[in-house]
Amino acid sequence: MDEFETSWFDLKNYDALGSLDLCCWSCEIHRRYHILELMNFEPESEELIELIGEIKSKPIRDYPNHDPDNNWLELDLKRQYNRHSVFGTPALSMWQTANDERLSNVWEYCQLWVNQNANHEQTELIYEPVELLYKNLGDDIGGYVNVTIDLTATDEQIMEDFQYWLTEYRKIIGYKSTKKKFTQKDFLDWKKHRLLPYLDLVILAEVENKSIKQATLAWLIWGDEADKIDIVDKLRRTTKPKAERLLTFEIMDAIASQIYGTARNKAMAKKS
Repeated sequence: MDEFETSWFDLKNYDALGSLDLCCWSCEIHRRYHILELMNFEPESEELIELIGEIKSKPIRDYPNHDPDNNWLELDLKRQYNRHSVFGTPALSMWQTANDERLSNVWEYCQLWVNQNANHEQTELIYEPVELLYKNLGDDIGGYVNVTIDLTATDEQIMEDFQYWLTEYRKIIGYKSTKKKFTQKDFLDWKKHRLLPYLDLVILAEVENKSIKQATLAWLIWGDEADKIDIVDKLRRTTKPKAERLLTFEIMDAIASQIYGTARNKAMAKKS
């Protein structure tokens, strides 16, 4: 495999990261993730070629205006009881699930149960949460799940039960979330550890089917610190795991949730 050509790479092109807010960081993270998607599904597309060219010439875009999707906000604000992370399950989600042919056996068992003809195994299956049915099919369910709440219970009981359900269901689903909201401290940490420069080198090398040695990566990213630290060790222990986590669904979904949640709260405050 040929060596990846890196003459285009310059850390100074990432200086603008210091002025990005969470919405801008989200755009930059998703841009890298989209490159990987195109590589897997549309490797010959003009869009992929264009994005690679962008990363090489101007890895951080200008953001004169980066408001969240106003169409989404306008639609969501009609239902004032909803929040971004807690909302009434829309009819569309139920329709999509009910019409999923992969679960046709489950719907058949539901009818048997209504007719009092379901056996023990079939009854067990129809009481299984939908997310676990999809997990067993090998689907990535993302961060959204359904939960049924008995509004006749007291608020205290509901909150207590919800906290227990949340903790235990996360274990079963295997979907972790961030412990706190993202702040300027996180942005500075991502910039300090040079996560996007690392991702750009690794992703573009993968897209072009070229090899890049760890020592080369370390020198390109941490060469200015070579007389102070073991730059290969820093790359392996800190930069690499932090960068890979930044590109996970857990982080991207958590960022999106915070962005739209904040935008919705501001919009609600303007209305009141």
